Amino acid sequence: MRRWSKWVALFVVFGFLSVSNSAQAVSVGQYCTRVGSMSTTIVSGKRVTLVCRNVMKKRKWVRTTSTTSTTSITSITSITSITSTTSTTSTTSTTSTTSTTVPVQDFVDTLESVESANSSRHRMTFSDGVVREYKLVLPVNYDPRVAYPLAIGLHGVSGMASSIQTVMSLENGSTPVIAAYPQGMNLGPGSSTAWNAGTCCEPATILQTNDVKFISRLIDSIKTQLWVDKSRVWVIGFSNGGMMAYRLACEISDQITGIGVGAGALTVGECLPMKKFNVIHIHGDVDESVPLNGGGPYNTQSATYSVEFVANAVGCVIDAVKTSTNSRQWQCPDSMEMKLVIDTNQVHDWNSNWTEIMVQFLQSHPRS
Repeated sequence: MRRWSKWVALFVVFGFLSVSNSAQAVSVGQYCTRVGSMSTTIVSGKRVTLVCRNVMKKRKWVRTTSTTSTTSITSITSITSITSTTSTTSTTSTTSTTSTTVPVQDFVDTLESVESANSSRHRMTFSDGVVREYKLVLPVNYDPRVAYPLAIGLHGVSGMASSIQTVMSLENGSTPVIAAYPQGMNLGPGSSTAWNAGTCCEPATILQTNDVKFISRLIDSIKTQLWVDKSRVWVIGFSNGGMMAYRLACEISDQITGIGVGAGALTVGECLPMKKFNVIHIHGDVDESVPLNGGGPYNTQSATYSVEFVANAVGCVIDAVKTSTNSRQWQCPDSMEMKLVIDTNQVHDWNSNWTEIMVQFLQSHPRS
C-alpha cells in the first residue's frame, strides 16, 4: 500500500511538472491567478483538465466539464461529492475556504478548446441530448474585477459563429464587452445553418430548434463563469440573427436589456415582454433579401412595422423631435429607447460601422 501511494505521488508530481501552463500542482477549488489558463490534476487515479475561471468574483480552478445533479444543489468546485467541496479520493485535493453552489441545471457547459488567452470554444450538452456550441471572447486587457457588458452576436442564414465574429468584431470596439458567438443548427454537413425566429428561417423552423432556450441558458452559463454587468446584456444579430434578436427580446426580456438588429425583421406574431428593453434597428434602403419595406424572399414585415410593434408592446411612443427622413425614435418607460436608422445605399450586408453605432447606443441605455 505504501509502495502504491509512493508511485501515485510521483505520478502526480511529474505529471504537473509536464504541464506548461502551471508551475505547481493545483486542485479543484484552489485559487488561481489568470482567467483562461489551464492545468491538470489527478482525481480517482485519472488526470482531468482544469481551467481558471471566475467563480462568484473569485478566480478558482474548475473542471472543464461541469457536473450536474437532478436531485440536489451541486457545488461548482466539487468533483467527487455532491455536497462537499473536498475530494476524498484525489491525492492532490485541498479543502476550499469558501463554498459556492449553483442551481440544478439542464445542461453541461464544456470547455472544448482554448484558442488564445482571451478566446475559447464551448459545447453545451442539454439533458435531452441536444448539443449546442458557442465561442466566448474576452475583451483585451480583461480584468476579472470589472463587470463587463455581455454582447451576443448572431449570424444569419448559412452563417457561422466564426464568420460573424470576424464581421461584427464586438470585442474590438471602443466599449470593452464580453462577446459570445453561438452557432445555429443545421440538417447535417453541407446544409445551411439558421435560427428559429418564428416564421423564419429554414432549416431551424423545420427542426423546430429551441433557440430561445439555448440563448437563455447561454446567458446563465456565462454569468456563472464571468462577472457580467446585468444592466447591459445585449443580443446583436444580422438578418436571421436580427429576427432571432427580436424573438429573444419578446420572450426573455428578463435576461436581455437591449437588442441590435441589422437587416432583420420581426418574425413572431406576438410580443409579451416581462421587462422593458432597448432596440436599435439599422437597415439598408437597397436591401433585396430582407427589404426595408417588407416582402422579399422571406416575406418579412417592414423595418418600421418591426420596431413599432415591439415599441407598442412595452409602452413606447414616437418622438417627433428626434424623427427625420432616415431615423425614427421612440421614447419608452424607465428611460429606455428604440431607434430605427436607415442606411442609405446599403445592401443586405453588415456595414462595419453598425457595430460601433449599436454598442454605443445600447451602452448609453442601461436598465436599472
